[in-house]
Amino acid sequence: MAQYTHGHWMAVEFFMDGSRTEHELILGPGSTFRWAQSGRRGDRTFSGTWSQDAENTITFVPTKGDFDPNDLRWDAENWRDSNCVLSLRWAGLASRNLPIFFYRVHPVGCDCGGHPWSPSVPDSD
Repeated sequence: MAQYTHGHWMAVEFFMDGSRTEHELILGPGSTFRWAQSGRRGDRTFSGTWSQDAENTITFVPTKGDFDPNDLRWDAENWRDSNCVLSLRWAGLASRNLPIFFYRVHPVGCDCGGHPWSPSVPDSD
């Protein structure tokens, strides 16, 4: 699954009171990430590096932004081996640990390396 993980992902998380949080997650092929959230959880953006192990657990190591250290590890799944849907579930004990379902997007002008049919472009710093 690791070859399908990097790219540009979007999700909307709904809560029981009708509020929502929108997520934009960019997982770069150079192990960098940027995660922006807006809505109920507040407007915040954090970035850093990410890694994925053999059990498909993604670990985020933030270098910028307000990120809860308890939220660093997420279990990742592709839905029926699709490269268009990514499910992230927080790897921790919680009474209501529902996954966030991300879908792959290809914004105009974005070269995040998430297109499986094109070569990865290294991050430029």
